[in-house]
Amino acid sequence: MTTSAAMTGVLFWHEPVRWRRAAAQLVVVLLFTLVAAPSSWRPSRIELIDDHAVVSLELALTRAYCGTPSTISTAASIAPALRTDAALRIESLPSVLAEKAGSMSAFCAASTQTFVNNENTVMLVESALLRLRPNMSMAQLGSALHAVRIAMLAAFVLVLFKVGASLWFGAAAMLSGLVMMALMSPFTFSAYPFLFVSVLLLAALYAVALDARWLDRVPGALLVGATAGLLSGLTINVRSSYVAIVVAGGVMFLAAQWWMTGGTRSSWRTSGIALLGALATSYALHAGVVKAGVPVGFEDRLAHSILHPLVLALGVPPSPFSQEIGVEWSDAVGPRIAQRIDPQAGFQDERYNRALSTFYRRLWRDRPWDMVRLYQLKFATAGANMLGTMRDSPGAFGWLLSALLAPLSWVASVAWLVAIDAAIAIAAAVRFIRTTNVAWFALAFLSVAAALLQVEAGIIYSLFLYQYHNFAAYFAVLVSLAGVQLAMNAAGMKLGWVEAR
Repeated sequence: MTTSAAMTGVLFWHEPVRWRRAAAQLVVVLLFTLVAAPSSWRPSRIELIDDHAVVSLELALTRAYCGTPSTISTAASIAPALRTDAALRIESLPSVLAEKAGSMSAFCAASTQTFVNNENTVMLVESALLRLRPNMSMAQLGSALHAVRIAMLAAFVLVLFKVGASLWFGAAAMLSGLVMMALMSPFTFSAYPFLFVSVLLLAALYAVALDARWLDRVPGALLVGATAGLLSGLTINVRSSYVAIVVAGGVMFLAAQWWMTGGTRSSWRTSGIALLGALATSYALHAGVVKAGVPVGFEDRLAHSILHPLVLALGVPPSPFSQEIGVEWSDAVGPRIAQRIDPQAGFQDERYNRALSTFYRRLWRDRPWDMVRLYQLKFATAGANMLGTMRDSPGAFGWLLSALLAPLSWVASVAWLVAIDAAIAIAAAVRFIRTTNVAWFALAFLSVAAALLQVEAGIIYSLFLYQYHNFAAYFAVLVSLAGVQLAMNAAGMKLGWVEAR
């Protein structure tokens, strides 16, 4: 007994398809989400919530309108006005700047104050959008940022369809991503909503490159290397700690390419070309774009310090030990601790990092068992808090998540979640080795990324927040959907409706 090809495509994971069919399926899914969740296609709140978003916008304005990177204007800081006056958010940004500074020329003439921000991808995207449409309002810029993230998610879903995803699975992946963005709606101008879609886009690029055998020829290797370098550089500039994911993905991609080609001399050459292209593009992005205008000696501030969150995270969740040592999750706490060690330490400078390192090492030296118990608490909290928060989401989405994530709730600690992610990665890698189906490669890469971020959640911010942990949350949904799909395919094979893959 067999079903029609159309029914197979709707219900079951199947063989890879042509791009035309994948694109048609994506159009169907986008139309479905427009009907099922129309509000998720636009940001519900246009606000500047965090200071990083404020600085990113200020730097983007001077870069786009004045051509002065890494500076802000002393003539008009419009962020406070945009935060408090909703009417200004629908006026064109040049008009608001001219009104506050007297004229655009006055605004640009005063763009002389050097300012160094960390993790600058949002600023780069904003400045590019403002160059494309200079007269955008703040509200329109927020909508454009949201559209960029939707496009990144849609590209991932398109590749899912290309490698054989069923229609329902692609629709669920797209809708889950849109809902994830909606849950972060206060952070429209922040880096946070870019976190999970950046990793998805990188996975999609590698899957397409492997499937199309682009590295078999030098031009393809150059293209893949340059694109991977650009996406990797932007991903690291969304969140500095994602460098581990970027490196892991690159190594896995080159290893997969080596396996698919049998390790021939030609494949070694093109893989080397791709690697050099990626490194060159990533370096050019950093040195020629991100670092432009940054004074000598301040380059280290372009990335987020690891010691600052590492120390503050000792207070998440609060515990008697963290209260005893005076640590809580607040930027103001870091300088207080650092200056107890070194009164000359300035915020985020070299002395600051050295002082925090000394404080952290002394805790392990003087209170080792208290530190062990603290991290036991953090790791136990992180996984359970993520799954519990997701399952308690309001409305129909929360009900669906509660059912979908129920199996994972039995193993809610981070240690178990990391073990599960690692097991999925190994199983997917084995399946890729046996079949060379790039869908398994993508799953292996995403599983490794999830494992790394679960470890980070246990070490750093152990209480679940969508803005910090959205990739881990999205992957938990995606892998649960994959479990349902595997069960459906197994049933379909038993009934003779689909072939074993």
